[in-house]
Amino acid sequence: MDGRAQASSFPELPQIRQLLSWCASTKIHIDPKLQIRPHDGGLAVFSSGEVIPPFVTLVKISKNAILSVKSTSIASTIRTESYGLEAQLGLALALYLEIAKGEDSKWFGYLQSLPSQVDLPVFWGLGSGTTEIDEDGKTALSWLKGSEVERDFVVPPRAKEAAINAFFENHTLPFFSKDLGDSFIPQSDGFHRAYSLVSSRAFLVDAYHGLSMVPIADAFNHTVENHVHLEVAMSFPPCLDVKSSTHSKSLPPQSEFEVCPECGSLQECPHDQDIDVDSSSASEHTRSKMRMAKDEEHDAYDDDCYEMVSNTGIPPFSEVFNTYGETLSNAQLLVQYGFLLDVNENDRITWNLEEVWSTGTDTTTLRVPLDLVCDMWYQVQEDLEKLCRRFDDTDSELIYYNAHRSPNSSSKRKKGHRDRDWDTFCINSDGKVSHQLWALCGLIECLKDGVHAAEPEGADAVAEMKTVVKILARMVEAQVKCEEEDHGDDDEEMVPDSEESTGMISLLLSQTASSILSLCRRKKASMGPENVDISTGDIGDMLDQSKNETRNDAGYGRAVHDWQL
Repeated sequence: MDGRAQASSFPELPQIRQLLSWCASTKIHIDPKLQIRPHDGGLAVFSSGEVIPPFVTLVKISKNAILSVKSTSIASTIRTESYGLEAQLGLALALYLEIAKGEDSKWFGYLQSLPSQVDLPVFWGLGSGTTEIDEDGKTALSWLKGSEVERDFVVPPRAKEAAINAFFENHTLPFFSKDLGDSFIPQSDGFHRAYSLVSSRAFLVDAYHGLSMVPIADAFNHTVENHVHLEVAMSFPPCLDVKSSTHSKSLPPQSEFEVCPECGSLQECPHDQDIDVDSSSASEHTRSKMRMAKDEEHDAYDDDCYEMVSNTGIPPFSEVFNTYGETLSNAQLLVQYGFLLDVNENDRITWNLEEVWSTGTDTTTLRVPLDLVCDMWYQVQEDLEKLCRRFDDTDSELIYYNAHRSPNSSSKRKKGHRDRDWDTFCINSDGKVSHQLWALCGLIECLKDGVHAAEPEGADAVAEMKTVVKILARMVEAQVKCEEEDHGDDDEEMVPDSEESTGMISLLLSQTASSILSLCRRKKASMGPENVDISTGDIGDMLDQSKNETRNDAGYGRAVHDWQL
């Protein structure tokens, strides 16, 4: 069966036909090797019956086809932000206005293809609670309590909802009244949908358009091992060869080009001049020439476009994926995009320094001051980074060297210990503890056992800091040795310590393991709705029955099991 016959079997084909017809009229070219199909309430992109090699341009999207604040009628009435909540709200207003215009919108063929609902946690349970959907939303939101999803809400859900609703009242309603009169009465639900579409689909494309809806590019679903990426292809003069790419949605792109934020020009434009084109100091003749130059420049580079380019071979009859970010966890995907991956190697369970300190000292009368732990932690940071590379070298099954998330000690100390260290002190999707979390727990145990004086001063502080580093170094070697013995790999000869010294290190390792177990148990106990008695197995069964599932609990289970052995 060929691709055309397959496509004709879908009842939603008229929606896709209208989208493709609109694409053709707006200079969007889609390679015949690709098919747009209905998928999970929206659209997805699939390959047809032949292998697609890497470095092939599969989609070309004219810059005139994208929907941004700058490309709509609200450009002159609302301040344009590059990214963040304000940028999302501004684009949501522009998008909602075009949706309200219906077939009168130049983007109607694209807009009619967008999903009717995007399930973002920020809007869960917003109703009065009288419907089953409202109750389901509130129940679902209660299950996020204490989870990584709750951490990834930069703004708490209800505060973010309030900001969205305030924007709707203060900006959306007045603008609609002015622009459309009584022909369309905006509703908060409609604006919520527009915001959800922006949150889950928008790209940050360049300095002029900023956050934008990019038709067809937003139909590619996400996976870490992606097949394609978005590039910005510019029609420069032959002497120039520039091609820049944007690899993630709604985040600042790692691009090498700059356009004029006023007119979008990549070439010299009136805004580069010292003379203001609208100022009284410029003669009418000068202003006229500058405006003509701008119009000519716009016409000359009207063919600038965005391209979806394959970065790997794509097998036939398979879904073609983009990536919204190569390090996004399921928590981040759910908060921003409204979906989860069945398996996500970026998932992790996280703590900040204060949480680790609180758990490590709450069961003892030897309470170590938080400021002391914080200061000591950042003093020994550089030494710890070197020591803990042993876990990477020996392929530890309990601890992993968290190289990509090592904090900058000087900047962290300036910010304070209550800042977000959540990417540092964590357990990964394999149930392994980051070397920073293990070392911090070990450091706290050292301080509790009196290796360090309570209030060191002067040279004594330096000497005792060195003592702590030496103890931690011996703990690292002992931890590695312990794992090697468990696997029968103990071929390396070590200089024996005194019985008393060995006993101290063994005790510190045991206390460190107990501290990690306490962190996991406390974290698990803090998650989900209150007064619900449910086991790990029950949670697993519930997840298996859910279409969108997460595996954070598996990380707890593996970590607790391994550190109890």
